Amino acid sequence: MAPSCNVLIVGAGLAGITLAILLERANVQYSLLESASSEEITSAGGAIVLGPTIMPLLEQLGLLDRVRDISKPIKAMHIIQEDRDLLKRIGEFDLSDHRSRTGYDSLVTTRPELLKLFLSQLPATKVHFRKRVVAVSQNKDKVTVRCADDDSTFRGDLLVGADGAWSTVREQLYRQVSKKGILPRGDAEAAGLISNLRSTPGNSMSNLSSSGSSSDSDSGAAPSRSHHRSLQRQQQHVTMVGVTEPLESESYKEFLQGDESHCDIVIGDRVPHCWSYYAVSEDRICWSVNFHLDEPAFQELRTQSQSRSPPSPTPSATSSTRSSSPFPLSPPSYGWSFEDQKTSAATIEISTQSLQDECRNFKLSIGGSIGDLIKMTPSHSITQARLAEEKLFDTWHHGRTVLIGDACHRMLPKAGQGAEATNGMQDAIILANLIADLPSTELATSQHLVELFKDFQSDRYPHAKALMHIHHKLNRIFTSSPSASNSSNNQDPTATGTSTASSSSPPKSQPHTSWTEYLMRKVMVRYITKVYHHFSDHKILADRPQATFLPLVQSHGSVSALPPKPHKVFGANRPKH
Repeated sequence: MAPSCNVLIVGAGLAGITLAILLERANVQYSLLESASSEEITSAGGAIVLGPTIMPLLEQLGLLDRVRDISKPIKAMHIIQEDRDLLKRIGEFDLSDHRSRTGYDSLVTTRPELLKLFLSQLPATKVHFRKRVVAVSQNKDKVTVRCADDDSTFRGDLLVGADGAWSTVREQLYRQVSKKGILPRGDAEAAGLISNLRSTPGNSMSNLSSSGSSSDSDSGAAPSRSHHRSLQRQQQHVTMVGVTEPLESESYKEFLQGDESHCDIVIGDRVPHCWSYYAVSEDRICWSVNFHLDEPAFQELRTQSQSRSPPSPTPSATSSTRSSSPFPLSPPSYGWSFEDQKTSAATIEISTQSLQDECRNFKLSIGGSIGDLIKMTPSHSITQARLAEEKLFDTWHHGRTVLIGDACHRMLPKAGQGAEATNGMQDAIILANLIADLPSTELATSQHLVELFKDFQSDRYPHAKALMHIHHKLNRIFTSSPSASNSSNNQDPTATGTSTASSSSPPKSQPHTSWTEYLMRKVMVRYITKVYHHFSDHKILADRPQATFLPLVQSHGSVSALPPKPHKVFGANRPKH
């Protein structure tokens, strides 16, 4: 018998839609709210790699064959170093053993097609588009969200924030937690709340917890996480992605032909950017450009954005001092917008045209340039670039609200590998298992949810932390020269300690990669990455969760799937894989 609860899900990305599908199969009442239109979320986006870790769930749901129909298997990702006018292959990520180790190949598809497939599994009456949440309130009995577009409200027993890196639900939740003095300072800083808390009546800096722990039994802060006390100074990124129309040109025939996908990841030489491109179904190419922003440039953009005023001309925006500009080669024009005027965690956006101009001449190993792919890409399918910081938050829940996906572990796309999306989908599996285990004979009490959310975070936090650590290693390869890989601007978001970075003058624009740096990166890719990838991949591939309320599929391959973790409150009697 299904539990007697009503779940509100905010955000129709892969994490939110996956959770909705699972609740639909578990006969749990839910409503899925999305700020964009259905056309918007199913038309924009680039490649996504679905690894073996999510395949058992797709098989359980009867969707694996349908996903294969819109995908291509991928066996390798080639890493290429730009060296002046040459492109040199220096290594690869070998995915060819995924089938023997797990029973599944990794698949490459497009985000729009995957979202369309997933949305087709949901009743239209339960999915509400153009519902931009602007306020959240909760008490011991219910949680209520208010939407801006038509001032509509939705009321439920629990709220799931699956609304991405700049989560409105997270911001609303953190405001509530900060008033109780149990919000870790690092979470408040990363969410952009510090400046607003100084000026908001009834709030003060003393309301922030100086550590990642709390004595409040309802706190969602992970215990003893002192290494998240402050905002880390990290490299920041802006990503632009798109999917071309079907290509008939002979220039790309060899790259597109065959049943398998091909992928190249190019590491920039003088510009600290990288770009990648995948062969996908229907003779199309998914491309992605990851722009690197150094720390001084990022902090300047964020400060200007939060001041709600356009940037005034400064030396950092001129070619003479382009070292502190986000783009070392040319100063683009910035487009400043805000996802929510009532949100303090302002989103900084740089105009898509500026990004296109910056990367137009980036070379491809298959011939031509990124600019050629852009010309063959419908404008509506190019995703607007967004800027964010990678962050593993400590506070995942409070009261009747819980966060999943990028809302609680914010990861940026790394060459379109899609780990951040599948990680959110795995969050959805574990949370759905716990919700399905709620007592069916009574309403979900606050205490039920507190214990449920604690179990959820204790289960998923270590996996998210491990994946973010791997992301950091990839970042060192893709966006920084080896000689700078130990700089303070390239800290692991999961590392212990606070930043000791100097606030002195910004780094100089880098010259062409030196021969020494080229060899160092080649060694890092060919040897260190291969060994690291093997051992870390083993741990990641073993994490293949399934919906415990559906018939389980058999574990395949040489890497045994981890059994479901026994949950102390509800899930102790569930069958194992």
